[in-house]
Amino acid sequence: MTIEINIPNGKMRIDADTFLKEAGIRNIRKMLKYLSLSWPHEEQAGEIKNWLREQLQAEADKQKVQATAYMKEKSRLSELEETYRRMQSPCYTDYTRNPEKLEQARSRVGWSRWRCKEYMKGIKQAKKAMDRYQKILQDAEKILWDEKILIKIQEGIG
Repeated sequence: MTIEINIPNGKMRIDADTFLKEAGIRNIRKMLKYLSLSWPHEEQAGEIKNWLREQLQAEADKQKVQATAYMKEKSRLSELEETYRRMQSPCYTDYTRNPEKLEQARSRVGWSRWRCKEYMKGIKQAKKAMDRYQKILQDAEKILWDEKILIKIQEGIG
């Protein structure tokens, strides 16, 4: 989606997909203020709002997928740890003195722990992105729609 904005020195075109994903909150607020001063069409403002909502939903979906995978891996990890513990103890039938088998079991536990950490990282990143898009959406609603209402009220009075 391309956003066209009137700025003091002319016009600027912004690729919203790239800009809204990578820019800082200050720059996004500045862009929204310039956009509101450019008298954006309701259609363009609506597109921005819809894009942000789509991004929020995409991040929520990512978070759900990561959480589901994390729960599966966490239960697998507990099973692997229990198996490894039994392989070390002579009280169980799984007991072995074979160092290769013990090393393989320990390695599987380590990889499972690593995958759990990676899934948790993914969950946190999706949450962070959701919070970011939520802030941008709130700023967009505040800047684009509230200022339009104020301008319309002022025009009606004047």
